[in-house]
Amino acid sequence: MHNKLTIGIIAMCMAMLVPHGAQAQLSGNYTINPSGSGTSNYRNITDAVKDLTSKGVSGPVNFAMSDGVYREKIYVSSAISGASSTNTITFTGNASDSNLVTVFDTSGTVEIYSADYLNFKYIRFKGDSSYQNVVISNGANYNKFYNCNIIGAVGGKYAFNVSIERSEYNSFNNCRLVGGYYNVYLYGSGTGSSASKGNEFNHCTLVKHMYYGFYSQYMSDTKLWYNLIDSAQYNGYPIMNYYCQRSNFNGNEAYGGYYGFYCYYENQYGSSTDSSTLVNNIFGNSLYYGAYCYYAPRTKFFHNVFEGGDGNYSLILYYSAGVRFANNILACDGAYYGFMCYYTSTSDAPGLWDYNDYYFNNYTYFSYFGTSLLASLSALKSNFTAYNQNCVEVDPNFTSSKNLRTTAPGLNNIGYPVGVNQDIDGNPRPNKNDAPKVDIGPNDFYLAPYDLDVYALVSPLSVNLTKNTITAQFRN
Repeated sequence: MHNKLTIGIIAMCMAMLVPHGAQAQLSGNYTINPSGSGTSNYRNITDAVKDLTSKGVSGPVNFAMSDGVYREKIYVSSAISGASSTNTITFTGNASDSNLVTVFDTSGTVEIYSADYLNFKYIRFKGDSSYQNVVISNGANYNKFYNCNIIGAVGGKYAFNVSIERSEYNSFNNCRLVGGYYNVYLYGSGTGSSASKGNEFNHCTLVKHMYYGFYSQYMSDTKLWYNLIDSAQYNGYPIMNYYCQRSNFNGNEAYGGYYGFYCYYENQYGSSTDSSTLVNNIFGNSLYYGAYCYYAPRTKFFHNVFEGGDGNYSLILYYSAGVRFANNILACDGAYYGFMCYYTSTSDAPGLWDYNDYYFNNYTYFSYFGTSLLASLSALKSNFTAYNQNCVEVDPNFTSSKNLRTTAPGLNNIGYPVGVNQDIDGNPRPNKNDAPKVDIGPNDFYLAPYDLDVYALVSPLSVNLTKNTITAQFRN
């Protein structure tokens, strides 16, 4: 009897030492349904988040959200115990339509502080806050949004639609982002090694912001791939990079604004070997300059379009040490000079500047290169024999004002292979018919070796088994 009592007391003490709720960590599949029931269902998001933060997770967790409007904020105030690259936490809406599951709150819809590995899929986040809508802050890392509609304040409010502050390796993929004074705002921990790293925006649409489409400061290794940035309510800046390094911008289309692309002190405060990449981008319909860069050493500018506004320059680049600039199209009309590449010594000079197309009309001077104003392309070539020797003046004949792709014969197969193996549309560069030759401009294209070729099949879209009338477009 004495032994049994002793064993019972020991067992009770051991049970008291085990943290309460350790056996109740979340793992597996759950639902969020206001009308649902059962031990695996939550009536609202707030209760699900409360359990996550208080109990933690012991495996991957998935919350399937029923259709409807959730009038609450997803507020994660601290790290979630057990969350990892394997034990991710996913909130999933309706894959058939991201608008069927809506999270709505007038003070913003998502706030994540210090928590990692949260995923959100097929959800509409509708906020009308005069400050922030989706917030990721305070060392909140590896959080991901897929196929979400993120709708912030539209119409003059000083607000951040998506704000990532002092956090790393977060990503937004195939999302539509609407509104905010800043549609996307990234703010890191400092310059150089203190910069916050690895945030990504891929295949997203950024529209109807008041002033900034994408603003990044004190960031490193930011990836901005295949996004559309358009329809600012005021002019502003589609893309601004401020005290950043090792940026990787590929395949973006940015229209409107004062400057299509604005960078300031890129790669200036990190390692002397830091390099940024700007390839396959289109910067069009700018009010002033297609791009303005003040110190962007060792940046690679390949296969871009820089279109200046009426009476303004296509590009201004101050202090271009080690810059490699090739296969770009620069276009403007009525500017004092077509473009500027300003440097005062060999230490500030570009490493490569050639194989570009300069399409300038009604200019006073063709270019400002080094410290010299040049009247023509021939003068540019003769005064700077290390640069511009294979540049051309060809009308790119852009597809439209909001599609600055080109199929101009004069730009076909005259580019310089620089190792950019896909074009703005994700197609192989060079294409199999033209290899190893590449084109100048963001899209790689093939021109058939005959005078007349089928350009498009207009009709029929479907055929019958008796008789069909075929309508096609041809191009010479």
